Amino acid sequence: MKITRVYDNNDIEIKTKDSFVVTIGFFDGIHLGHEKLLEKCCLKATELKAKSLVITFSNEAIMKLKHTYNLCLEENKLLAFEKKHIDEVIVIENDSPILKQTASEFINQFLAKFNIACIYCGDDFCFGCDGKKYDLLDKYYNIEVIESLKDKNGKISSSNIKRMLETNNVEIANSYLFYPYHIKGKVIKGKQLGNTIGFPTANIEINNLVLKDGVYYGEVYYENKFYLAMINVGTNPTTDKDNIKKLEVHILDFNQDIYGKEIEVYFLKYLRTEVKFASIELLKNQLEHDKLSIERHKIINFKN
Repeated sequence: MKITRVYDNNDIEIKTKDSFVVTIGFFDGIHLGHEKLLEKCCLKATELKAKSLVITFSNEAIMKLKHTYNLCLEENKLLAFEKKHIDEVIVIENDSPILKQTASEFINQFLAKFNIACIYCGDDFCFGCDGKKYDLLDKYYNIEVIESLKDKNGKISSSNIKRMLETNNVEIANSYLFYPYHIKGKVIKGKQLGNTIGFPTANIEINNLVLKDGVYYGEVYYENKFYLAMINVGTNPTTDKDNIKKLEVHILDFNQDIYGKEIEVYFLKYLRTEVKFASIELLKNQLEHDKLSIERHKIINFKN
């Protein structure tokens, strides 16, 4: 899969003999609706003997435009495109003047550089800094509009999935996502209290964690390998008095020094609320119980 990072219009070559079936979107977390769109795009490209092309945005650009967090890392989004058999991806970067183009400018100055056979988009697709609907594209290109997927929980969309995450419905949210919800962060030094009770934790540097306080079952991805993990989101009321929200991860069967390293943390299941225990011993007993619950799970190799 070819990936082109675009900072301005000049980063795109003038039309080539290749024709493209295109889909455009934030794809801030690849969910079932996105997968349907990507699959349709690839099928049409095969039918027309064209190439499938995704035009998307960097995670930094998405946060700038949407003022919200992403549901997956950019590298995993690109990996998902590859697994869905997309031929080429254009990633529009954060500081690109393309982000300030109106819908008409985007068509005439950017899309005009491609030999486009067809464009696939969702039924809520808007584009350009003036937020024009997809029907403007219909004046220039063959357009296929894909109806949004819905089920008993409502429309399958990034915003609804985020609402599920923010209300502890992690498993339901993950059932819609190509990759379970995850973040990446640097391991920093904490109080190291966990070492004294047999549960050493990796303290993760975080800017914004939307999940509610509590204990989660999850997995950590480090140096091309997954590990089971107990994850605590919260203020550690039993031991800490600062009332600062923290992310701490106890990685099972792991004894490497990872201070200063970045790890990926995947949240798979909400286990329980964070509790203030009357003693460290009671906290340790609960952690032993949590560990037994988590050890029943198997490693899921998402990236294979």
